Amino acid sequence: MPEDYELSAKLNMLDRAWIACIVGHGAIGQTRSNGEPYSNHPIEVATICENYGGSTLAKCVALCHDLLEDTDLTRDVLAIQVHPSVADGVKELTNIYTKENFPHMDKHTRETQENARIAEISDGAKFVKLCDIMHNISDLDKMPEEWATKYLCSKGRQVEAALRPDKLDCPDRREYNLLYSDVCAKVREMAYKLGV
Repeated sequence: MPEDYELSAKLNMLDRAWIACIVGHGAIGQTRSNGEPYSNHPIEVATICENYGGSTLAKCVALCHDLLEDTDLTRDVLAIQVHPSVADGVKELTNIYTKENFPHMDKHTRETQENARIAEISDGAKFVKLCDIMHNISDLDKMPEEWATKYLCSKGRQVEAALRPDKLDCPDRREYNLLYSDVCAKVREMAYKLGV
């Protein structure tokens, strides 16, 4: 058995997710638009999950949520490195309706299809998606205005179309309702700041 496998077997799932996040995004030198390491984003998303009462699984999915979209890591490798449940949650969050996958579809159609798909993912994945949106829109007023406006409108449509509490299998979840309410308030705040 390889030494690195023996080491990873001794780590808990959250530690393995954190390592996968740091190594996965760091190995390709990925950065955010402000120049900071990209891994800061999933770490912030996991922190938001924790602040809203998210489970260990939700925090692990948050740490890994962009790995399948942004790196060469596969679902199967992520399942081995972290946990199969984490890999499944990340796969649920991975955008399917991309320009690369559906070049014949216009952007509006792809967004509509992706929102319909997001409406059908698990409640846990929806929770992480809201945490991701909360972090992504938190500093939109520092981004180029045209891009920020388009992004905010797109995410506002996604929240409304796919992530409302009535879209949950278990709609009485208080943490989700609070997070949803706070995301909607943040969307309104950023829309005001951007003059949308």
